[in-house]
Amino acid sequence: MLVCAVNINAQDKVQDSINKEKKREADMWRKLSGIDDTTEARLEREEKEERLAKEKAKEIEQKKAIQQKIEERNRIISKYGEETGEWIIANPKAGRLKEKFPEWSKEDCENVARNRIWIGMSLDMLKAERGLPVHVNVSDYGNGKQYQWCWEGDYTTHCFYGGEDGIVTAYN
Repeated sequence: MLVCAVNINAQDKVQDSINKEKKREADMWRKLSGIDDTTEARLEREEKEERLAKEKAKEIEQKKAIQQKIEERNRIISKYGEETGEWIIANPKAGRLKEKFPEWSKEDCENVARNRIWIGMSLDMLKAERGLPVHVNVSDYGNGKQYQWCWEGDYTTHCFYGGEDGIVTAYN
């Protein structure tokens, strides 16, 4: 047991010696660089103040974002009423379409937002979903103009057909 106690004491002395050397080196570095305890405390305080200022700025930005969402919600509800306003907020993509095209039904807005196509949809709905057609072909066989609107790209349906009223009557 005596041997163990001597080894522990020796280890403690070595560690104390290392710690003293580190402190002496740190003190010497402070002297050489002109940093004393008050300067170090000031630097630590400035770092803490800077960190707190950044946290406060982030908190202010978050509060602004929340306030903007509240104001946007209130604007939508005051414009469209409680039921439609809540629907617009709950369905952002369809809601944006409803705001842009108030004459469209909620169901139409949802279908366009989900990239669905159907007979009876309007050319404006197609444009909202796909953008402008790449090709527009017009035919007139004596009973009014007929249109073929075509898009290119990764669509399963590329061409839509309709009359002068802009309502889709067929597609392929």
